[in-house]
Amino acid sequence: MNVLASLFRFELNYQVRQPAFFVTTLLLLGASFFATASADLQRARGITTTVNGPYAVVMTHLVLSIIAMFLVGHFVGRAATRDRTHDMDGLVLTTPVPTQTRLLGQLLGAGAVCLLAFVAVSIGGAAGAFWPDIAAEQRGPFRLAPYLWVYLVIVLPNLFFCAVMLYSLARVVRSMMGMYLGLVAFFVFYEVGTELLNNPGLRSLAALLDPFGFSAFIDATGYWTAEEKNQLLAPVTGPLLLNRVLWLCVAASTLSLLLRFHDERRERASGKRASRSDDAKAPALVLPQRRARPSVRGASGVRQFMARTRLETTQLIGSPAFLILSLLTSFLLIAGLLAGDGFYGTRSWPLTRMLSESIQGALSLLILIVLSYYAAESVWRERQVGVSSLIDATPVHNAVLYLSKLIALWAVIIGLCVVGVGIAVIYQTASGYTDYEWSVYAQTLSLQYLLPAMFIAVLSMLIQIVSPNKYVGMLVFAGYVVTSLVLPQLGLEHHLWRYSEGPEAIYSDMNGLDHFLAPLLAYHLYWGVFAAALVVVGYGLWPRGTGIGLLARAYATRVTVGRSGALVLALCLAAFAATGGYIHHNTNVLNDYRSADATLDWRAEYERELKAFQSAPLPKIRAVSAEVAIYPESRRVTVAGQYRLRNETAAPIGEFLLSWDTNNEVTFALENGRAARRFEALSAVLVTLDEPLLPSAERMLEFTVDRRNEGFREREVDNRVVANGTFINNQELLLRIGYDADQELQDARDRARRGLDDWAGLADLDDETQYGRTYLGADVHEVDLDVTVSTHVDQTAIAPGRLLREWVDGERRFFHYRTDRPILNFFTVLSGDYAVETVVHNDVEIAVYHHPEHDMNVARMIEATRDSLDYFGAEFGPYQYQHVRIVEFPRYESFAQSFANTIPYSEDIGFVADLRDADTIDYVYSVTAHELAHQWWGHQIAPANVQGGTVLSESLAQYSAYMLIQHRYGPAYLRRFLKWELDRYLRGRSNETDEEQVLMRTENKSYIHYQKGGLVLYALQDVMGADRLHAALRDLLDSYRDDLQVFPTTRDLLARLRAEADPASAAFIEDGFERIMIYDFSVQSAVGRARPSGGYQIEVTVNAGRADATAGGRGTPVEMDEQIDVGLLRAHPDAPMTAEDVIDVTVSRLTDGTQSLTLYSDVQPEFVSVDPFLKRIDRDADDNTMAVSWSD
Repeated sequence: MNVLASLFRFELNYQVRQPAFFVTTLLLLGASFFATASADLQRARGITTTVNGPYAVVMTHLVLSIIAMFLVGHFVGRAATRDRTHDMDGLVLTTPVPTQTRLLGQLLGAGAVCLLAFVAVSIGGAAGAFWPDIAAEQRGPFRLAPYLWVYLVIVLPNLFFCAVMLYSLARVVRSMMGMYLGLVAFFVFYEVGTELLNNPGLRSLAALLDPFGFSAFIDATGYWTAEEKNQLLAPVTGPLLLNRVLWLCVAASTLSLLLRFHDERRERASGKRASRSDDAKAPALVLPQRRARPSVRGASGVRQFMARTRLETTQLIGSPAFLILSLLTSFLLIAGLLAGDGFYGTRSWPLTRMLSESIQGALSLLILIVLSYYAAESVWRERQVGVSSLIDATPVHNAVLYLSKLIALWAVIIGLCVVGVGIAVIYQTASGYTDYEWSVYAQTLSLQYLLPAMFIAVLSMLIQIVSPNKYVGMLVFAGYVVTSLVLPQLGLEHHLWRYSEGPEAIYSDMNGLDHFLAPLLAYHLYWGVFAAALVVVGYGLWPRGTGIGLLARAYATRVTVGRSGALVLALCLAAFAATGGYIHHNTNVLNDYRSADATLDWRAEYERELKAFQSAPLPKIRAVSAEVAIYPESRRVTVAGQYRLRNETAAPIGEFLLSWDTNNEVTFALENGRAARRFEALSAVLVTLDEPLLPSAERMLEFTVDRRNEGFREREVDNRVVANGTFINNQELLLRIGYDADQELQDARDRARRGLDDWAGLADLDDETQYGRTYLGADVHEVDLDVTVSTHVDQTAIAPGRLLREWVDGERRFFHYRTDRPILNFFTVLSGDYAVETVVHNDVEIAVYHHPEHDMNVARMIEATRDSLDYFGAEFGPYQYQHVRIVEFPRYESFAQSFANTIPYSEDIGFVADLRDADTIDYVYSVTAHELAHQWWGHQIAPANVQGGTVLSESLAQYSAYMLIQHRYGPAYLRRFLKWELDRYLRGRSNETDEEQVLMRTENKSYIHYQKGGLVLYALQDVMGADRLHAALRDLLDSYRDDLQVFPTTRDLLARLRAEADPASAAFIEDGFERIMIYDFSVQSAVGRARPSGGYQIEVTVNAGRADATAGGRGTPVEMDEQIDVGLLRAHPDAPMTAEDVIDVTVSRLTDGTQSLTLYSDVQPEFVSVDPFLKRIDRDADDNTMAVSWSD
């Protein structure tokens, strides 16, 4: 025992004195401090979640314990291989210390070092909570319990697991390189497994298989509210307890096997000493044929350089390590492709640009690890194995030694990329897709991945050249990676400050790289010449000879580099400065550059200056006529337009506010009006009327708009006007009337820093002064539209209304549209090189304008449109237009949006979804149905500008889509959607940054108006019957369809629902809309037996309950007494269930607590499920189903 203690103390004392310990501790301290104090993370957590509450403390430690496995690997790997690395293993084995004692002492000592370093996470997090930018309400009292919990349940088990596994691996492979490769492999498998199990139906399995307990913790707390996160610690029961026990047992078993069977003395005695590890393999020497001065000039120098480059490249590319990395890259890429991360888990067609992004995603983190390790190995290999003095004595120029290693490192990057392309092409072929688009692979991977990675390789090499040892260099490189992530938080957002980076560049099938190409090339040139300067510096500091430190090398660089090197360095720095100036001219002179903080400042100034005009009476736009000229080749749009304004208030209007998008240049002329006050920085003007506009009087407003793009931008890129697929709405293009409340800051910290009071939110539901304005904006009312759009002769322009005329004049094509009836003053114009498919259905022309190569799902969109027109028309009333146009636009945004008879649809979603698998969730059909439903909910009626407005648009559209899917495919198919929607709602309320609102008062919270709204309405139709619910909705439409003065609210909706409701339905309406009601069903047991008379009897024990969470937290239990479905099924409902899998559904009365049910069936069921079709919002629907066990 004394020997073990001595070994422990030696290992601990030795490692804590190493520079790596201090660097690691500082990294963990900084990471935890940043995670706690970061403004972005504060914003993500929300004002109601404290930064030092139990949940925040656990999450910080949990995430960093996963990342720390790389640091753990360094400490335990060094302990395991140190004796061998320094050729001391033979001497150590002559001592009488048992191998098991020595191994255990090393492991415990190294593990203690890891724990000491990790304590910095707690210190940094606790200190970060007192950062001045953190609001007082986000800082809770310091509590010791969360720290004790996280160390006992998470940190100690995770560190023990990592230490044991990595120490054992290092002992077995006897190589730091092998250990690191194993660590990378484990990390890849972990990431892949997490991705593959990222599905609501696989939560329990993910919770069990996650060795770090992250998925288990999320499973236990994933649906917690902010109040619960601030007060509770996760109970160590169920999946979390099983997870911790399982992986502790795995680690303990591994340690037991290591101590029992790993005996180096026996191996030596039996003559089985392994060959030296990769760490100790001396490289082959390239000796000159004759003595010569080091030179890179002439044929001899070229031959030396080529030979050395082949040698270095062969050593890296031909090593087993590269083979392993290639296999890991392949595995990571294949798993990511098979996981399916599209909408509702539906994969897309394997388009080349998507596969290219998958390759970049698979390599993004892996390549940083590879560069860190390979740069260290490459720079330090000769010194580590003791042959550096021999190589230094050869007449080989430093440039040959240095550049050959750098090129070999680049070869590794390119090689992994080639492996990725090979796997991607195989995947495309296996998927039946053979349009490989090699040029897209070459362009996107070289510009978006290879060049930046090569620049980082140069920096990684330089860090190793100046580092005292390779491990410090690796930690410094890790520090660079972390620093690059936090630079934006320090105010250095411009990519001129961020090495190797540039603005986001999005490749589109419709557009290629288009307007992203120029800035991408400029930034690559900028960082490329800087990297070249770093190469010169690295060459000058290249270590040669023994005993020559960094300072001596730095002093000698003038001689080492020479005049030619100094000239190259000067030219690189001059080119760097010139390119930087060119970029600055584009981003900051030709365009306005605003940092994220400056943008917030602008919005705060907008509110301070213009808020006073929010309630001022406004004229309404009743007619819009415009000539819109789109110039795709120069990304410019001009408009000559006219508004007909009408005063529909009871008092004269003497002034009003005009504003426009900051990208636009505007002129205007108003009859008897003038600009009384200009707010140039805010793109607004206060217009004063010399003769007030009297009630019912009208006046014309003429204007011009010029929206142009000059140079390129650093951020806030104009993706609306593009070479192919221009998509811009009138709020972005034309003049706006009145105050734009959407510009107001909502985050409490952002407002407080800028001296603004707390955000007032949307107008109260009962604020009748806002009933005359729609939720889309102060000037969004019904208008008559007459618009002529011109574009390039090769493109088609689309706008709302009926196409009256189309003609060509030179290189311009013109389209004249006019609406037959008033539409909302919220419309769009589009232009692109489209193929079009058109059908006529019941006198309505359905047209899909799409990229010629994206015809895969056009027929599906047309079918969904037909079904929607039929079903919605029958249930809610006739469709109001003669056309439906679905128009594809580039993937710079991923949504579909419904305008009057026009539905822009991103190329990144429905057009490229792969629906060939019958079990795939067909979101193309559901999204199309949702957008068609907006022609009723949003365009036939528009909600008032008060709380709950989005219920009348988004919730009703979502519900309508649900009902169409159920009508067309049945409830079993619909359940696939509802499972995802329920999970999104519960996670949304868990991540709420403020306080969850009841449905009828929601304020643009998507998880409420999309997910909860659709679920509540779907449940309501089950309670009160679809016929009565739809009668109430028809009444709402009939009451407000032609009302141009007053717009409906959720009170109007609820009044009509209650008029159709019986007492049970009325109670459910109150629970669903005016409360936050959370149910909790579970099946405790399900035992079946065959009946003597035939058929089957199943005895089921069910637990039921519900809670009112309106006041927050888990809620207050309330009485449960409802009719709930109980199903007998052939298949688990989370599987792709069909109608044939549903044997029987019985409506049973469920009350509070545990109760027994007896069910009968003529067919033997496999499962019993309470609420199988998810008609209630259940906090944990996974325990609603149980497999039936059978008794004799």
